[in-house]
Amino acid sequence: MEGVKEKQGQLVFGLDIGTRSIVGTVGYLNGGKFHVLAQRSKEHETRAMLDGQIHDIGKVGETISQVKEQLEADLGRELTEVCIAAAGRVLRTVTTYVEHSFESDREITQEDVYSLCTMGVEKAYEEFQNSNTDTDMKFYCVGYTAMRYYMNGYQMGNLEGHKAKNIAVDLIATFLPDDVVDGLYKAVELAGLHVANLTLEPIAAIQVAIPEKFRMLNMALVDVGAGTSDISITKEGTITAYGMIPVAGDSLTDILVQHCLVEFEVAEQNPGDYRIRRYHGTAPDHQSQRSAGTAGSGDRTYDPAGIRYHQRTERGQTGQCRVRGRRRWNGARLHGEAGRKAGHREGTCGNPGTGSHADHYI
Repeated sequence: MEGVKEKQGQLVFGLDIGTRSIVGTVGYLNGGKFHVLAQRSKEHETRAMLDGQIHDIGKVGETISQVKEQLEADLGRELTEVCIAAAGRVLRTVTTYVEHSFESDREITQEDVYSLCTMGVEKAYEEFQNSNTDTDMKFYCVGYTAMRYYMNGYQMGNLEGHKAKNIAVDLIATFLPDDVVDGLYKAVELAGLHVANLTLEPIAAIQVAIPEKFRMLNMALVDVGAGTSDISITKEGTITAYGMIPVAGDSLTDILVQHCLVEFEVAEQNPGDYRIRRYHGTAPDHQSQRSAGTAGSGDRTYDPAGIRYHQRTERGQTGQCRVRGRRRWNGARLHGEAGRKAGHREGTCGNPGTGSHADHYI
């Protein structure tokens, strides 16, 4: 390990502080590729984060500390700096254009490009403040993307090394509320770490998932997590938009919790094992006992809690289902005059002609 460390250069420690779990990765960049040396993850013991935002800073800081200690044990060295990505329910983006002129033609350096982008971020923040006068909420710039560079009025892929008198950039700046960013920084500090780099989660995701050579296509990257769904759009060789909505995996779990009257951790388990694939009113903490089915009705399963019957229909085997009162279960379809005229609204349920089986509940 020591020999590898001497050749690898500087280690990079990245933390994915998610709504349901925290993942830490340590590696190094060599030859344009990132080599992973160690990776650890741990789920939150409580719902310390909601919709990508930290609610219990102490609990999240404790979990980060545990992941950090595991990585340090694997690597045999102390970790002090970390790179993180931010998410939240309120994301604002601003697209702007900024240019800068020199007294005469000169070679463009990396510092010139960085200064140009900094000017773009400052201009975007001013525009954002001017258009956001109806709220007292303070925002923080968490990341930006340079969409297009221009040299002497013409579009250019990379300005560095060229000679020019005028340079410009189209830029997307992203902003999150201060309390989101402050919570992240505080939780990381409680784990004994210093934030070396901060970016936005969809920015980090698209850099890995959609390389530049594929951005000529009109593509959308949707990263559905537990608390938020992050969206990035590419068009004509560049990233054109970022978005973030607080609707993701936890939203589905919350539906199960409310309909099944179970704990969140129970609803998080594999719903396919507990007969709640289609109908969210079946308790997930009871295993079904299979009873003998009747000819033409498919397999029939009974929940020992007495909540619902489960009936499976196959092609060529159409079962009968009873829909009580005015409630209709997901996927159930009633057919036949006899069923519609019956006082208990009994009829045929299934997916006629589809050639596939379906689950229905009565």
